[in-house]
Amino acid sequence: MDSKGQESAPFELLVAVIVMGFVLAIGYHALKTLNDRVCENKTDSSLNDFRSALERVITKKTPQPLVFSLPCYNKAKTTVKIQEWHDAKICANECQRASDACTLLTYNYSGADNPDFSLRTCLEIPITTVFPSQENCGAGGKCDCRDSEGFVLQNFAVGVPDGSYELVNKTDVRDQNPTVCAYWKKR
Repeated sequence: MDSKGQESAPFELLVAVIVMGFVLAIGYHALKTLNDRVCENKTDSSLNDFRSALERVITKKTPQPLVFSLPCYNKAKTTVKIQEWHDAKICANECQRASDACTLLTYNYSGADNPDFSLRTCLEIPITTVFPSQENCGAGGKCDCRDSEGFVLQNFAVGVPDGSYELVNKTDVRDQNPTVCAYWKKR
C-alpha cells in the first residue's frame, strides 16, 4: 500500500467532518428560521381573526363567539392587549390612514426562542371603546355577571388571554363611548 494515501486519509476525514458540521449548523439555522416565520404567520392569523370578530361586534352589534389561541412560544412571556396610541406616525403606518390617535391590538413576546418579537394590528374601532372588567359587572354596570356560566369579563386593555369568548356590544344609542362585554372562559 501507498503510505502517502494512509497519511492523508485522517486529514481528509477531518475536513469531511468539519464540512459536515457546517452543513448541519446551517441546516439547523435554516429550519429554526423557517419555524419562526411559520409561527409568526400563525400568530398574525390569530390576531386577525380576533380583530375581525371585535370589529364585527362593534359595527353589527351582534354577539360574536371567538376562540382565541396563540399557537407558539411560551405563553408566560407573551402579552396581547388593546392599546390606544397617540402617535401620528405609528397610526399612519399601522392603519394606513392619517390620524393622531388609533387603537391597536398588540402582541409582544420576549424570550430566548425568538427575542423581542412583536406585532401590531390596527383595530377599526373607536379609541373610546370600553371593555369593562369583572369588578364592573352586574349592579349598575352595562355587562351582566356570568360567572355562574363560567364566564369572566375581560378588560382587553389589561390583556387578552387564550380561551373562548363571547363578545357582546352593550352600547346604548345615548352612549358616547361604545361598550363591549368580553366574556372569557378558559379552555
